[in-house]
Amino acid sequence: MVVLVREHLELLDEASRNLLGFAVWAGIPVPESGLLAVARALGIRNGSRVLTGLSRSALLEFVEGTAAEGVTYRVHPLLADIAREAGAGTEPGENAARALFFAASAEYQRAQFRPAETLLQLAGRILRGLVERDGRRELANDLATALMNRGVSLYSLGRLEEAVAVYEEAIGIRRRLMEREWRRALANDLAGALMNRG
Repeated sequence: MVVLVREHLELLDEASRNLLGFAVWAGIPVPESGLLAVARALGIRNGSRVLTGLSRSALLEFVEGTAAEGVTYRVHPLLADIAREAGAGTEPGENAARALFFAASAEYQRAQFRPAETLLQLAGRILRGLVERDGRRELANDLATALMNRGVSLYSLGRLEEAVAVYEEAIGIRRRLMEREWRRALANDLAGALMNRG
């Protein structure tokens, strides 16, 4: 079984490997809109065709949720382990984070709060890695914005304790930014974060 999966992975084109690699990195079911947004960010042409191919080959499992959850795709845990061993699953970059953020905004506008929350969670993970591990301090406010929007989604889902925890993290980031560099825009952002927590 493991050998067959490895051989199957080796036959994939680069676009399919990259999109599958993102799904492996995510480790959770990813809304279809997020996978298509990441495909565009990775320069993959015709992302829906690539997504369909991965689904038909059973490398991605199609999961049809409730109307509130929407359509998601996931990688089976055993398959994900094999894919990681084969080199798939590296963390995506800033462009993917931005693509996920905009896809989440579109989902939220359609009152699809669960997909929006998932996409913002993934965008936040990418941005946190870039800020904390790679020292990209200029992205700290973007991370705080992703957290704030995730908090709004959690609030809309009625998950109030989780929303408050996310707001607290965003407030902490914005306070540190204010200490380092005082700007009116940052003060406004901090005030908005405090209002949302309230």
